[in-house]
Amino acid sequence: VDGYFNGDPHPGNVLLIPRKKGDMQLGLIDYGQVKALSKEDRLLMCKIIVALADEKKEEVIRLMKEAGYKSQNMNKDVIYLYAKVSYDEDNDELTGGKHIQLFMEDIQAKDPIEALPK
Repeated sequence: VDGYFNGDPHPGNVLLIPRKKGDMQLGLIDYGQVKALSKEDRLLMCKIIVALADEKKEEVIRLMKEAGYKSQNMNKDVIYLYAKVSYDEDNDELTGGKHIQLFMEDIQAKDPIEALPK
């Protein structure tokens, strides 16, 4: 709604705080990963997610470039894989059964990333 998001929303950062008469109050902690996105960036992110859901590879690649993704060779397959694993899904089919760290190291070795989307 306002462009802010929490990049670390795990259950340890959400508390239920007892109040009087058994009422509970929501407590949110650890705002170290809270960031803001402009309306334009939010719309661009939505377009990337929709293109991924619709499996429109060329559109995903175009939008990733528009968002600021840059790599040494601008390898389309690597751009698409990076978008899939970053904004869509992380599964054995996508990573070839590799641990995510090894998968990311492999795509980085194929086409080193120079700049990530904003």
